[in-house]
Amino acid sequence: MIYDPKDVAASFSKAISFPDVVLQLDDMLNDGISNTADFAQVISRDPGLTATLLRFANSPVYGFPGRVASVDRAVSLIGMREIRDLVLAVAVRSSFDGISTRLISMSDFWRHSLCCALACRRIAEVVRHSQREVLFTAGLLHDIGQLAMFNEIPDVCQEVLLKAQYRSDEVEMFELEREIVGFDHQEVGVAIAEAWRFPGVLRDTIRFHHLPDEATAHRFESCVVHIGNSMAVLVELDMDGFSQVPPLSPSALTTVGLDEDQVLAMLPDVAAMFRDMRPVFGIAA
Repeated sequence: MIYDPKDVAASFSKAISFPDVVLQLDDMLNDGISNTADFAQVISRDPGLTATLLRFANSPVYGFPGRVASVDRAVSLIGMREIRDLVLAVAVRSSFDGISTRLISMSDFWRHSLCCALACRRIAEVVRHSQREVLFTAGLLHDIGQLAMFNEIPDVCQEVLLKAQYRSDEVEMFELEREIVGFDHQEVGVAIAEAWRFPGVLRDTIRFHHLPDEATAHRFESCVVHIGNSMAVLVELDMDGFSQVPPLSPSALTTVGLDEDQVLAMLPDVAAMFRDMRPVFGIAA
């Protein structure tokens, strides 16, 4: 059977109730009129989103002095664009709660995604990049295409997973997807991102997180997510070397301004942040 990445993305998207609040905040961000109070008012209409956002604002990731007790205060401290990015991350996480697939534990999926998100944010801190929240969101959402494939075409994806176990060469999962399915989860993911009106930077980081050298408009951010993906695997496996994780592109390291030793030095911080943030995102221990 011949599959198409846009068809897989469309079928998956239809099964998901994507919150209107994300698109509303995006429109408000670009209208030149809305302010922090307007943002807070929209977010506050959703109690679940409000609670998660406040837990995030009060987490050690930010370390604000004193407790952030209101959405208005959170928006003022963090910033409207950054809050939009965080709301997108939280909304997608909530929207996927009802999904189940026999090929992967959702807890494992979100564990990897959150580790990647925190790794991307830590990289941004180390290299003093200003857009830490968008990189966090990019890391959290980088594998949504894989989740869609597991959900929509599980039989052929199971073949991919079995081949990955028994192949002796250094082939990566996305390469096996291309070989067996005809496309990879990056292509499915960007189709979902386009359907849901994600910002261009998120579309590109989803599309190129395994192939950052092919990115153009958002090459730096794609390189960060590429590195963050490998860091997440290292944290999950409690390893301190790159021999058994997705290989890092040397040019991606150069683009971001890091070397392998600097990347490895960040792992304890990422692991500690994951322990702190796991309850915020409802991920089992």
